[in-house]
Amino acid sequence: MKIAVTRAEERGFVLHPALKSGLLNIYGWSSDEAGIRHALLDERANVSETEARLMLVLCSALLNYLIVESQNTAR
Repeated sequence: MKIAVTRAEERGFVLHPALKSGLLNIYGWSSDEAGIRHALLDERANVSETEARLMLVLCSALLNYLIVESQNTAR
């Protein structure tokens, strides 16, 4: 998420400060919880399958938003 937000801004996207903060906070949460962004091989994750799915859907939604917004901007 952090990379997507940074690249979007580099390309001229203007994200509302609250939206940007929220996305970066979600990124921070996913970085703190082992098992959300990277598979654990030797230990049990501290997150549920539901939380992992939430992160997957949030990332998918962000990418969809950026793709559609860039298409609308290009017109």
